[in-house]
Formats: sequence, C-alpha cells, structure tokens
Amino acid sequence: MLHPSTSLIFLQTIRISIFAFCVAIGSTSAIAQDEGGTERSGEIDEIVVTGVKASLLDAINKKRNAQDIRDIINAEDIGKLPDRNVAEALQRITGVQIGRDFGEGEEIAVRGIANVRVELNGATQIGSDVTANSRGVTNFSMLPAEMFSSLEVIKSPSADETEGGLGAIVRLNTRKPLDSGPKRYVSFTLNNVYGARSDQNAPAGSLYFKAPHVAFGNDNRFGALFNFAHSARKARQDSMFVRGWQANNSGGAAGLHGDTQGLTAFAYDLDGNGIAGEPMVIEEGTGKILALNDAIWRPRNIQTFLRDQDRETDTAKATFQLQTGDGSEFILDLSHSESTRYDIGYQHSIQLNGRQLTRDFRPADGATNFFDALTPNQTLMTAIVGNVRSNGSNDRGAGIFVQPRRQPFEGDSSSVHFTFEKQIRDRLSMKAQVQAQEADEVQDQLYAGASYQFGQLPFTRFNFANGKDVLDVTNHIRTSDPLTEENRVDALDPSQFRMGGINYQPQYSNQKAQEFKLDFDYEVDWGNINMIEFGVRIASREGSRSRTRSRDTWNNNNSDEVNDSDGILAGKFWTHPSQTSIDELLCPAEAWSADTRVCSESRIILFPFDDVLDGASGNYDVSYATIDAEWIMSMGDEMKTIGGTPLTLDPGWAFDVEEDTSAVYFKANFDGVSPNGLAFIGNFGLRYVETEQYAAGVTETGSAGLLLADRPTEYVYRNVLPSMNITFPLLDNKLLLRLAAGKAMGRPQMFNLAPIGNLRFYEQAGDLGNPYLKAEVVSSVDASLEYYTENGGLFSAAIFHKSYKDAIELAFKTQCWGVKSGEGDSIDDGLYANATDCPGTYPNYVRAAANGESEQFAVANYQESAVPDRTLEDGSTNAAWNPVIKYQMETNANVGDSTVQGIELAVNQPLDNLPAPWSNFIIQANYSFTDSSLFNESNTGFPIGMVDFSENSYNAILMYENGPLSARMAYNWREAYFDETTQAGGARISKDYGQLDGSLAYKLDELGLKNYTLSLGVINLLDKPREWYQEIEERFIRYEVNDTVWTLTLRGSL
Repeated sequence: MLHPSTSLIFLQTIRISIFAFCVAIGSTSAIAQDEGGTERSGEIDEIVVTGVKASLLDAINKKRNAQDIRDIINAEDIGKLPDRNVAEALQRITGVQIGRDFGEGEEIAVRGIANVRVELNGATQIGSDVTANSRGVTNFSMLPAEMFSSLEVIKSPSADETEGGLGAIVRLNTRKPLDSGPKRYVSFTLNNVYGARSDQNAPAGSLYFKAPHVAFGNDNRFGALFNFAHSARKARQDSMFVRGWQANNSGGAAGLHGDTQGLTAFAYDLDGNGIAGEPMVIEEGTGKILALNDAIWRPRNIQTFLRDQDRETDTAKATFQLQTGDGSEFILDLSHSESTRYDIGYQHSIQLNGRQLTRDFRPADGATNFFDALTPNQTLMTAIVGNVRSNGSNDRGAGIFVQPRRQPFEGDSSSVHFTFEKQIRDRLSMKAQVQAQEADEVQDQLYAGASYQFGQLPFTRFNFANGKDVLDVTNHIRTSDPLTEENRVDALDPSQFRMGGINYQPQYSNQKAQEFKLDFDYEVDWGNINMIEFGVRIASREGSRSRTRSRDTWNNNNSDEVNDSDGILAGKFWTHPSQTSIDELLCPAEAWSADTRVCSESRIILFPFDDVLDGASGNYDVSYATIDAEWIMSMGDEMKTIGGTPLTLDPGWAFDVEEDTSAVYFKANFDGVSPNGLAFIGNFGLRYVETEQYAAGVTETGSAGLLLADRPTEYVYRNVLPSMNITFPLLDNKLLLRLAAGKAMGRPQMFNLAPIGNLRFYEQAGDLGNPYLKAEVVSSVDASLEYYTENGGLFSAAIFHKSYKDAIELAFKTQCWGVKSGEGDSIDDGLYANATDCPGTYPNYVRAAANGESEQFAVANYQESAVPDRTLEDGSTNAAWNPVIKYQMETNANVGDSTVQGIELAVNQPLDNLPAPWSNFIIQANYSFTDSSLFNESNTGFPIGMVDFSENSYNAILMYENGPLSARMAYNWREAYFDETTQAGGARISKDYGQLDGSLAYKLDELGLKNYTLSLGVINLLDKPREWYQEIEERFIRYEVNDTVWTLTLRGSL
C-alpha cells in the first residue's frame, strides 16, 4: 500500500486542486454576467451522437495525418467493443497479441515482441508487481477501457519519443477539459458482470464529469474533469496440468523392472543403434541434453487446480487545465487506482518428482515391458508408479498431496503529472513535464499442504494416450492384484492425510518512478526543413520487494507433541480417533465434542465444486477431502496463531533495483517536392541515452537464500538511437507510402536484474538473476502502404525487419549447493548458500574487482564431490555438510544477435456502397506474420524461439449499425507460441487459440430516454478451453477452462 506520507501528499494535492476548482467555479457566474449575459442554471452541452462509422473515420484520419507508422482506436470504438480493459481493446490492432489470465487480457506483445513501452498521455506508466514480465503496466486488466479517449500503437517512433519499447510504444490518451465544448457534461455506465463458471454477478460502473469552462481576464480559460471507474468480476478457472516431462535413463545394462515381481529386467535400445540402455549425453556447465539415446520421457507431478477469484479495481482521475491569453497552457493530472483480488485455490497433486524410472515405474495393465506405452519420440504415455518387489513386498508408490490456499492481492498506484506549455517567441515553443508515480502490492499468501501417509503411498496409474480431453490418473491401495475401481483410494476419507507443511508468506512489492522532460520546437526555413525539435529527459526508477515467511514443517513435528519450535500443526493427522488432530486444533471450542471427537463446524470439508473442468472427459478424482479455502482466506491468521508459527524476514527473497536514465535528442521535420514532382514529408533525428543501474540482493548466507553477490552491483551503459520517418502522398493523397528506419532499445525487466536466486529441492532446479544484463538494441526498417477509400475505408500493408543485438533470452547452467543435515532431503529451507565454484565461465557475469580488474562472477558449476566441513559461528565444524546437490538453474542472458521480420495486412471498410441491409455493415480484419531467426534451446535440448512469439495471428470484426441498433462480433486468433519453461526445464508451448467476443447495443431515444444506450457484451462466447504441451503435442502440460463473461451495461449522459 502507499506509504502514509505519500498518501497524505497525494490527498492534499487533490484537496488543494479541488478547492482551486471550486473557487473558480464560484466566480463563474459573475464573470459570465460581466462579459454579457446571464448564465442559465443547469445548462449542459447538446449531445451529438457520432456513431461507430464516424469514430472509425476519425481514427483513420489520425493515422493518415501521422508522420510515423501507427494505429489508433478512438473512444467510441473502445466503448462499443465488448472489451473490459485496455489489453482486450488493443488486440484489435494489427500486430498486437495478448496473453490472458482467467480468460481476460492481461499482457500484450506487438509484432511478436513482449517488450513494449506503455505511456499515459506521453508519460511512463509503471505497475505494482515488480516481478512481472513488463517494465510498464504489469496488469492491463487493471486499466478499464472506458477511462481513455484513444489508444495508439506507435510502431516506428521518432527521436523525440522516449526510449524503451522494442515492439512498439503503446500510448493511452485521456480527455482534456478544454478539448470539447464549454458547457457541463456528465456521462456514466452501470454494469452487471456475470461469470458463467463462477455463476456469480458483480456490479461495476463509471462516471465522467466535465465542469463548465471558466472564462476570465484576457482570453484565459480554465477547465476540470473527473473520471471514476469501478470494475469487478467474480471469476473461476479450472485446470489440470503436469509440472513437466523429464528424461530419465532407462537403466543401462541392468535395464528396467529388475526387482519387480513378474517382470524381467529389460534394457531398451530405443534409438536403434544396437546399444541397449545407452544413457543420454549431458552438456557440462549447462545441463542441456545433447543426445537422448535410450532415455525415456516421463511425467513429473500431475495436478488439478481450481481457482476462485473475486477481483475489483477502483480508479479515480482528475485533470485541471488552464489556457492563458499569452499562449501558455498548464495541465495537472492526478490519478489513483486500487485493486484487490481475493484468490482462493484447491490443488490436488500426484507427486512423481522424487520417483525414479528404474525403481518406481512399471508397465500398466498386465504388460511386461514399455514398448507399447512408448511413442517414437520415447515418451512414456502410460504406466504404473509403484512396484511389487520380486519377494512380494510392496514398494513405495506416488505421493498424494492436497493443498488449499489463499493468494489475496492488494495493489495501488498513484501519479501526479504536471505539464506546462509556453509560446516563448513567434517561432519557439516549450513544453515541460514533471511526473511522480508510486505503486505498491501486498500478497498475504497461505499454503496448507497435506500428504498421504508415507508408509501407505498408493500405486498410481496414468494414461496420456486415452484419446480424451485430459489424461486418466487414478490412485489405488498398494496391492499385488490388478488395479481396479474396487481398490481405488477413497479420496473422501480425511483420516488418511497428515498436514505436510504450512507456509505463511506476506509479500511486498514497490515501484517508484520520477521523470522530467523538457522539449523545444523551433520553426525554421532551412530549405526543406521546417522545424527542429530538441530536448532532454531525466528519469529515475526503483523496484523492490520483500517478504516475511514462516514454515511449519512435518520434518520437525513427526509426533503428537505440541511444543515444536516451528509450529504445532504440521505432522498432525487431519482426523484421528485418539491423537490431537487438525480437526480438533482448528475447531471452535464450543463446536468440539471430546466424546465423539467430531467438530460440528469442521474446517475439513469435501471439495466444494461438482463441475471441475466443466466435465472434461478423463478418469481423475473429481472430489476429495480438503481444508476449507474460504475459511483460510478469512481466518488464515487465526490458523497461524493456533499453530504458533513465528514469522521471520526472508533475506534471500528481497532485492532492490534502481535505475537512473538521462537522454538528449535532436529531431528535424521536413517536407517538400522532389525534382520529378513527388511530394514528401517526414523527420529524422538522433537520441542519446545513458543508463545507470544498481542492484542489491541477499548479501549474507542463510537457509532462506543463496549467496550470489557479496556486495551491491552497479552497471552503466550508453546507447545512440538514430531514426527517420518519411511519407510519400500518392494518387491525390489517397495512397500513402511510408518508410521508416531507426534504432530502439529495451532495458531488462527489473526483476531479472536482481542478484538473487531460488532453489526448488524436489525438482533439483532453480533460477538466478543477472545484474549485468545489457539493454537489447534493435535496428528496424519499416515500409507501409496505405490506401484510403472515398467512403472512409482503409486498406494497408506493411513489412518490417528488426535486427537484434544482445537479445535477452533464457540460459541454463548447472550449479552445486550443499544440504543442511536432516532437512535438505525434504524442504527448500535446508538449502544453504554455499554454492561451490566449479570450472567454467558465464559471459555476462563479469564485475569490477577491488583492484580495478575484472573478475568472473558465480560461474557455471558442476561438481559431484562433497562440500568440505563448514566452520560454524561458534568455531565448531559441522561434518554433516554433504553431499553437494547439482541443480539445473535457469537465468536470463544476452544471447547474441537475431532478426525478426514480418508482414501486416489490414482492411477497414464500410459497406455503405452496397444495397441494404449490407450497407449497414462494416468489416475490420487484419493479419500478421512474424518470423524470428532466434532459436535458443530449452534445457531439454529442444529449439525454441522468443517468449510469447506467435508467427501468425489475425483479427476479424464484423460490425452492424442501423438506427438505434448496433452489433459487433470479434474473433481473435493467434498461433502456438513458447510461453515459459516447465519445472523440468522444457519449453511450455501454448496451442493455437482463438476467442469469439460479441456485443449488442440499442439506443433508447425512441423510448424517451435520449442519450441512453443499453448493451449486452460477451467474452469467450465459444467457451473454448486452452491447452499447452511440452515441445511436442503428445507431452501434455495443461488443460484450462475459463469463464464466459456476460456484461449488461446501461450508458447514459445527463
């Protein structure tokens, strides 16, 4: 949340501004009368309904008059689309692709590039989540579409544009008080948002108020407007997913199934080279798979997960504008936004991470080997986890893990933006801007996991080749008999579960940004050059996060004792006939019966949903015993008090990244006619930028983090960014040919610069920050051909080529850490920060040593030997510090050079030249193709491209407008793309996905309600599930079902 002093300053600023506004309004009547006339009380502007066609025409004209390559959506167009936020609206623009969460747009990429700069009225915008994959707005769902007058996507920026966007600059424009008529204007929306899966309604709405202009003195004018928006949604998301597919060797000469009853040891020659059981080849230093040989791909943890979310966002914006008779203009923008998301979840897991292919996996359904279960790609599609040894005893099975959780989110952001424009001389004008922003985020998380009793871990059978929506996965009691429904584990019985561990971790994130811009425009008459522009920008930015954390772990609480130092809950049975149980400890005293040992208000319930995954075909547990996540959301702090788990600072999670930038630029605008009569208009310029970064992370050893840097790091780099845009009007200005060239830079994400790391023991994997990442630099060449029809239509085609330098992509390394004796085999906290320096280097990890020379920083490590005895603070030695565990670590690196190129096609055409009813239709369609030469490799050795990069995408919109009735259908589709890495280090690929949205609106003028419109919008009309896989489609990763969202809206003006 905002620091108290920051909140106070912000509120005081609003109060002073409103006071000044009221004083001005109070004198309006006298001023108006003195200037000749009695003001009519309550007079408002006459509303002119322009309609969709006029709005589209206005956006097309703005695009036509621009000196660069850009696309624009106007306010009317935004309002009539079924879009709930800015990302949903932007996806209609050529080349824009969006990422979704809960089916709603949350992030964007332009021309396949996720690194875009987001501006509000030309100033930087930051988000509250410093760990998000964005330097600007981290969550577009927090920006309601109705707050903005227009959206622009600038694809070929000039030298005066602030650096920072590789794909494009996304500019969000709000209204100014003096841009419209002088009279008062009020408009509003009232919404009811219904989620089909959550089966819940949420009210929402907005209010826009523009005060009447105040005229005084010598041609002075003052105006003010206020905008408020409340957006809300009750959403639900169901998913089944696999944590990744991991390659395991098939046993060498000894083969598989060696100690399994009824099975003969068998060595597999899967690659057909005549060598059975040949192990895969691993690259030293990175851990990448160079050759699979006879290894087998098998799944890791299999999980079903249901999230139920109640999200709300409140946004307030005030703008004050003063224009004076001497040509000066003052604008003060104040904005504040608060967002909450009350997120609960139920997770059911089949834990396979710690299971070994050679020991724990056996053929299913009476088979004697894996041949029929393996694909030509060596993927194990069906098997049983859990063996019966040759002596008839049962070996371990898979773990069953149930985890209810809460993930509440509270975020807010505030900004103050002041603009001053002045006509200094006849030919010289100045514009100065000052802005300050702060954004905060709090997540008070609680995860309460329970596990099946270790001595009774069930046998699990999975089948990914069942031809159904999702896999079959069933758990059975351990037996030498065939696995059937009769011996399936009763998932509804809570007495089988013990509390495995409880994590409490309040997390805090903060971002601050300040900037000062000073721009000058000087009209000249230097041949074809008609104006020069020059200016300076100075900005600073800071991102930080911290958290406190406590963990009540089963390892330290295996008995019925209640005085354990880390809490008393972990290790307890959920229910028990004689021992103290979770049910008893969480039960209100008046609800517990000591005789029956039953709680009448039990926190242990049955999974409270009966339609998980919307009935997707497949055999899996659709219900199970769990702790009530609703109670955890509201009473989780009470659970922490009952457990007696202390909170401590987690130094290994915290970081602080600061960035100071300065820039100067020069730009020249020109126009003219060539000797052969060809007219042209354009600009060229140069921008010089210096960036200084400072990153600090954990600087001490401890069980909560890694020792990656023993001191803060500083890094400085400089960039020179030339640019040119030129437009040739052809065919009486009906055809425009635009050419553009230039350089752009994109700085690393703040989180990726943090010198911290995270280890995940059960996966023997982790991630590292890289404080020495350099900015990506792109050299671009663009060409666009735009044809404007006489009835307001547009046909356009564009090609582009971008050459990357120092492209930032994923990189991998192996590194070794020791284990805390007695804990490291089961919990992350047991991993101490004693990374061993093994041979090898890593390109970006170079820093200045104390003697001024460079030294290598925490390089690629690979070591099998034990860590030497460690000297403790009391002087004693701890001989239990072994062995070293090898981890597959993921980081970001400047991987080198690459290219991105593509084409964009668009049509925007009214059909009013056709006979009715076709004359009432408008067609909008666009298509984008992008191609990249960057083919990095995942840790599994699979070639992957850029993150969030789809080669093909398109939008198709059909609009209808006839009198009071209007309707739209909009279909958005993008091709499969690399989303992120799985916990096995493989590439998670999102399948092709298309979504159909629609809206229907009716103006109520004929019913006597002038300027009122009733509309119904729908998002995700087809209710299509989303799917992911790891590298090839047979390796299932995720199946996700989201809401279809219906919104009923009443729009009006007073």
